[in-house]
This record gives sequence, C-alpha cells and structure tokens, in this order.
Amino acid sequence: MVPYYDQDKDAAIPMAFLHVGWPVARWVISIGALAGLSTSLLGAMFPLPRVLYAMSNDGLIFRWMSRISPRFKTPVIATIVSGFFAAFMAMVFELTALVDMMSIGTLLAYTLVAVSVMILRYRPDVDEKSINEDISSTLPSNGSSSELTKVNSTIFRQLFNVDGYKSPTELSCSIATYGTLTVVLLVIGINVMIIFALEHLASFEPWAVSLISVFVVLTVFNIVVICFQPSSRKVLSFKVPWVPFVPALSCLVNTHLMLKLSHATWLRFGVWMSIGLAIYFVYGMWQSTEEYTRRGLLPPIYNPESEPTTVSDLVAAATEPAVGPAPIANCVRNGSVNEMVNSEKPMKGSENSTQTCSVKSVLSPASSPPSYSEVVEEKDGNGPDMEMTDMGSSVRVSAADRDVRTDDEKVTLPQ
Repeated sequence: MVPYYDQDKDAAIPMAFLHVGWPVARWVISIGALAGLSTSLLGAMFPLPRVLYAMSNDGLIFRWMSRISPRFKTPVIATIVSGFFAAFMAMVFELTALVDMMSIGTLLAYTLVAVSVMILRYRPDVDEKSINEDISSTLPSNGSSSELTKVNSTIFRQLFNVDGYKSPTELSCSIATYGTLTVVLLVIGINVMIIFALEHLASFEPWAVSLISVFVVLTVFNIVVICFQPSSRKVLSFKVPWVPFVPALSCLVNTHLMLKLSHATWLRFGVWMSIGLAIYFVYGMWQSTEEYTRRGLLPPIYNPESEPTTVSDLVAAATEPAVGPAPIANCVRNGSVNEMVNSEKPMKGSENSTQTCSVKSVLSPASSPPSYSEVVEEKDGNGPDMEMTDMGSSVRVSAADRDVRTDDEKVTLPQ
C-alpha cells in the first residue's frame, strides 16, 4: 500500500489507508484503536485496587488500605490511592516512559513466574513422605573428616540422582533451587555479553568468546543437573511442559528484552523498586499475617464487616472455642498489637473439668465498632456461665437455661 520509507511512524495503518484513498477505513481504524486502548487501560487499572487490598490485608503494605466501604463493598482507600498514583504518573511522565515502565515490570513479573515454576516443580509435596533423609540430618555434627566426606558423597550422588529417587527430597529440592538461581545469573551474564559486547563477539576476540562459552557451558550443566532431580508428582489441572527448558528459555528472552530498554527506564525502575523494598523491609516483613502467625499472635482487623457487632455475633464468637478439645486462648487486641497465649490445658472434655477462658477486646474507635468484652467461666460440670458487656450494658447467661435476653433480642446458645 505504501513504501516503507513513506510510512507514518505514529499512525502507520490509518495513514496508509488515507494514502490509497480510503478515508473511511482510516477513521474506523483510529476509533477502534482508541476503544482498544481505553479498554486496555481500564482492564489494567481495575484489578490494581484488588491487588493492593490483598497485599494490605496480608500486612505486606499498610493495613489501613484494606478497609472495605460499608456502602459499596469495595476497597475504597486502595481505589483512591491507586487512582491518584495513576493520574500522577500520567501527569509527570511521557507516554513512552510509561510504556517502558509497564514493559519492564511485566517482563520482571514473567521472569519471576518462570523461576517460581522451576523451584516449585522440584519441591516435596506436603502430603508426601520423603523417602530420602533430610539434608539437615546428613550434615556433620562434629566436623569430622569422615562425616564431611559422607556429606559430599551424598550431594554429588544426588546431583545426577544416582540412587534413582522418584519423589523429591529436601536435598534434591535444595539442589534444584540453587541450580535455578545459578541459571538465572548465568542467563543474565549471557545477555549482557550479547547486548554490550556484541562487537567483540563478532570480532571473535578471545576474552569475549571464552567468557560467553563459560556462561553457556555452566548454564547447560545446571539445567542438566535440574533435569536429573525428581519432580513433584502432585496431580494438577495444568502443568508447564518441558520444565526446566521452557522456564529457562523464558528467563533468557525476558532478561534480554529488559536489558534492551533505556537507562532512564532502569533508573526509574530502580527508584520504584527501592521504595517498594523499603516498605517491605521496614513494615511488611514485621506486620505481615505470616509473621503474626509465626509468633503465635493474632493479626489486626481493619474491616468492620468482620467484627461481631450484635449480641448474636458476640455469643457465637464467645462460645465457638468451647466446642471440642481446643486450647484455651487469652487474647488482647487493640487494633495494631495482638497477643495470644495458649494454655496447655484442653477445653472441656468431661463433666468434671473446671476451667476459665477470658477474651478481652479493645478496638480503636476509628477502625472498628464500639468496644465490647466477654468473659466465659465454667464453674461446674453443667456448662459455662457467660457475661458480656456492650456499650455499658451487661448481659448474664446462666448455664441452666443457656439463653441470652436483652431489651431487643433473644439468642439461644447451642447445647
């Protein structure tokens, strides 16, 4: 339609139709491109508040961003913050810079996915017993030469799976993980040589050819070692085929495209990553739900919908731990600090047991409903007596009738 030297670099196809005398097709293509661009932008911005909500709900970023609007049932703060930052970025940077930022972020995400596939494929299943000894059990206890030799022999035998294990072990998982990380570093080195030392490679300079040859040989060796490790036999609806070849090729292509981007894009990307890592190491690492669980604490709750607000909810929350042989918990929650102390005594297992479980909750006024407290006491074998206080009103529940009577409702406790 148009010679390549006459094509418009900003709108090649619409201008080509205009050049051949089809102005209607030019407008149809332009309107379609505008609609597609708008759809793509909305499709990219719509899940962003949900991603921020999921991260803040897990404590990786500030938990107040996980608040849900009582009226719209949406993460309102995450929506406002993401919209503000999107508008600010569009106002400050040019379209080309934003496209490059989106490209480098997408390529990094795909690279991380490929690395995760390689690591998870060779990890032992949770419900599968390892048929090999744990790697920690093979470490030398007193540093003797005989034990060290035994450990080295075990590791070298596992590099090529000489013993023929069919299920992943801790040792094979460690070898596959370190091999994957080594492959990523070597792939980056190969791409650096291809992009920044291409002239030296084309001239067959000895140092360039030798260096890239070492990178390629080590990469192939690590991939072969990973192939020998037993993979997970867990049945999934879909598994990436040709592991580790496909993920390794994905890392090679993605890192190559990332290194082809401009220096300004890498600078902006480094600043953005520095901000994210600073938030994670200063806040997210210590306030995450995983960290609270590891320390045996309860994470703070920032959504009023998840708090018990009626007498029925209070009764359910107070009586639920008493069902079955569960540990007694003494919980103190103030919105940001949570403590849970588990007693070694089991809950009621017979009629002769006598135990006390107290749960006190003090919630910050800005983030939760009015404060309340419950006290559950078991004085004899007939069942617990319960006393609840909500906004100054007190309700006493006897073990005989197990009913709660208030001014506006009646709740029957489960037998």
